[in-house]
Amino acid sequence: MSPGSRTDTILIVDDDPSIRQALAELLGDAGYKVETAADAGETFVKIGHSPPDLIVLDVLLPGEDGFDIAARLKSTGKTGDIPIVFLTCKDELEYKVKGFKLGAVDYITKPITPDEALARIKTHLTLRNLQKRLEEKNRRLQQEIAERKQAEAKLTETFQLLETTLNSTHMLVVYLDQRFNFVWVNRAYAQADDRDPSFFPGKNHFDLYPDPGNKEIFDRVVETGEPYFAYAKPFEYPEQPKRGATYWDWSLIPIKDSAGQVTGLVFTLVDISRRVRAEEQIKASLREKELLLKEIHHRVKNNLQVINSLLSLQANQLKDRESAAILREIRNRVFSIALVHEKLYESEDLTNINFGEYIHTLTANLLETFPPGPPAVKLEMITDDLFLQVDKAIPCALIVNELVINALKYAFIDGRQGEISIELKTAAAGEEVALMVTDNGPGLPDAFDIENVETLGMQIIRALVGQLHGSLRIDTSKGTKFTLRFPIKDGNDTAG
Repeated sequence: MSPGSRTDTILIVDDDPSIRQALAELLGDAGYKVETAADAGETFVKIGHSPPDLIVLDVLLPGEDGFDIAARLKSTGKTGDIPIVFLTCKDELEYKVKGFKLGAVDYITKPITPDEALARIKTHLTLRNLQKRLEEKNRRLQQEIAERKQAEAKLTETFQLLETTLNSTHMLVVYLDQRFNFVWVNRAYAQADDRDPSFFPGKNHFDLYPDPGNKEIFDRVVETGEPYFAYAKPFEYPEQPKRGATYWDWSLIPIKDSAGQVTGLVFTLVDISRRVRAEEQIKASLREKELLLKEIHHRVKNNLQVINSLLSLQANQLKDRESAAILREIRNRVFSIALVHEKLYESEDLTNINFGEYIHTLTANLLETFPPGPPAVKLEMITDDLFLQVDKAIPCALIVNELVINALKYAFIDGRQGEISIELKTAAAGEEVALMVTDNGPGLPDAFDIENVETLGMQIIRALVGQLHGSLRIDTSKGTKFTLRFPIKDGNDTAG
């Protein structure tokens, strides 16, 4: 902004107050007037009072999201020409393409890089102001020939303002005619090729940088009048092969005359090579950590299986049936933990386990290993594909182990036939897990109170329910039904 010019107003729309404050301080320090809004309602109230010159709009908003707001703004003449710069943490191509199809001029990716964000916003405000000034001055030139010299002086002043602004940004900016000859380049573009800006005017872009694929893109923009955007596009300097590949976000914006014919192109580029290489390093590091975690799960599983085998051998050698039964119960508990690590090792997701699938495997093992052989018990399973993290899966697995073993031991003695039903599902709008273990045996004594029962199995269950921050309810109206409910994520967990 030059001295004496009005202060541009920028509306920041984001539901995160820390981001609103950070952007407001950044743009305020740069001399802009800043308004903020947290949702669609506030946005349209602010715009109704005074339309801004540019809107920085978060994609992910509660209720009406950024794409919906942009569609509404572009559908009316009053707000249709306000530039929109999307603010998003999603770097996928489809999100960006969708935003540009809705009429956005640019995007800023979270976490925000202040210099880049300010440069992008400043460039688009400058281009918008320049376009408005050029339209106004062209109208005056057609209507008032007598004021031609004055209008030309103002155009020169505007161009100098644009040139000064664009030469101060790290973004590479080029203006080409419709035949792709250089008309003007900013200092950053010339420096990227180790040349002086005066080298380029009059030369053809594709004589200097031949690329059939890019030539097709430029031709299409001129023919259709539609802008084109590319992200992380690789480029190699033909005359400087030692520089290797670089990566660029770039846009190609057609400039049209009053008849709608394309007369030139604004070509902008941002070097994101460092970001691309940093992302590649992060991905490589993540792959290494995933392999390490997979190996840890594998070794834990193997060690637990060794313990399991030792317990089985010892139980088989004991003549005291009660002692052997205790060792087998311990073995089953160890197996339930080992099975969690085995499922994690076999899974692509090393932090979450499909607990519905897990229960099927666990209960099948319990029935198979229950002495003196599988009882005449029918097992009914109703389970959702519900994924739990390790800190939830292991205590829940031990609870299932204890409840099923208790049913097999006490509900169907002397070979009595019966049924055990296990149901696993989400509850409380997906915030909780509900696990029901039911048997149709004779039920528990009327005076049964889990808080006062001193058997090891019930002590383990009480401790694990507390570890899960859950609750356990017992219904003995028809057999015995245990209902366990616990939150999928604890209150101090944060979403990734």
